[in-house]
Amino acid sequence: MKYYFSLQFRVLCRHIKANGINPYFAFSFLVIVFIFLSLSFFKQSAYAPYVYALLPLTFLSAAGGQRRNEFLQITFTKKNLRQVRMVENAIMVLPFIFILIFKLHFILSVALLVLALLISLVTFKARKASTIPTPFYQFPFEFPSGFRKSYLGIIISYALIIIGIYIGNFNLALVAMALQFLIVVSYYNLPENEFYVWIYSKSPKQFLISKMKIATLYSFCLVIPAMILMLLFFSSHWLIIGGIFLSGLLIVNTALLGKYALFPSEVNLTQIICLLFSILFPPLMIIILPILYFTSLKRLKPILK
Repeated sequence: MKYYFSLQFRVLCRHIKANGINPYFAFSFLVIVFIFLSLSFFKQSAYAPYVYALLPLTFLSAAGGQRRNEFLQITFTKKNLRQVRMVENAIMVLPFIFILIFKLHFILSVALLVLALLISLVTFKARKASTIPTPFYQFPFEFPSGFRKSYLGIIISYALIIIGIYIGNFNLALVAMALQFLIVVSYYNLPENEFYVWIYSKSPKQFLISKMKIATLYSFCLVIPAMILMLLFFSSHWLIIGGIFLSGLLIVNTALLGKYALFPSEVNLTQIICLLFSILFPPLMIIILPILYFTSLKRLKPILK
């Protein structure tokens, strides 16, 4: 088990080095950004600690996926498999637990750890007989597949908006709306097979513009009900709501261009840093978006001739 985790760490370091970045600098940078974002999140609402404790739990289902567990079952004995899953889940929630302890939310930190360990005992099996209907079927593949994987997170975000409206807490509803855009960003963390780009009879420019239109339209359709609700009940904050909405659309397109700027490679630290800077300093997207756009054109040119 020790060798498995040391191997995973080495693979991660090699991926970071492949992008010309020192791993220790990368880890330090991510820790600083995580602390900054976490502490900023706690300032948004009195209910922020509860939302914060739920966030890492939404990431743990990936670790319990059926395909991944089949690989672990081949590699480890049943006893060691449970130990690996428990350690992995504990590592994933540990940064959140440290922040909760720092903010003196001891009960929430213990509850988060217990839930993470319990989830490690569950294997999420794919449904073979049925699929979840999605309104985003016309243009594959990011939104249809992403929506089916994240529909619970979307339902939770709308529930938080309704709760925020009911108790008159604007910050809670605003954070929930921003969370919807972050969910959409997760749809662009994996590249498709080169074949599914090659089949388009378009130039790289036409392909990217088409993708950006689809990302903007579908994001708009997904989040616009939340925006309308907030404008109805928090009309005095229309400027902030509109600003978050427009920033969210730009961040989604940043994620899209970041994917194709690295295509066909998977998401790496460079893309994560661009996204973090876009979230922290939205005006920087004026610089980041053109850079990613022209880099994407170069990446797609050999495929879309």
